[in-house]
Amino acid sequence: MAHYADSCSYEYENQHLKRCSKYSRGRLESYTEYDYEDGQVKSETLHGPDELVHQTILHQRKDGLLFHSCYYNFRGILSRTIRYTYDIAGRVILESVEEELLYSNSTSYIMRYEY
Repeated sequence: MAHYADSCSYEYENQHLKRCSKYSRGRLESYTEYDYEDGQVKSETLHGPDELVHQTILHQRKDGLLFHSCYYNFRGILSRTIRYTYDIAGRVILESVEEELLYSNSTSYIMRYEY
């Protein structure tokens, strides 16, 4: 399509990504804001062009490894949970995704990683 372009802009604060904005044809489509704790992403908040919150993701870590992510919809209702299991070398070996809402377009699944 002629004269069609998508782009992203990135804003940093203290060497951490603070905001990622996505544009389509020069207009803001959405943006994600990131919050950190001890130098690691603690939460992500996705906003629409209207600045309303569309989704929030809360991350939990244990011993520096991401082990649990909870996705909340615009109403603050838990919609998806992802749990990670690691091998002794610290590599993800299982990713368990649970869809929490009955009317979700996706289904729950487990992904196994082999190295």
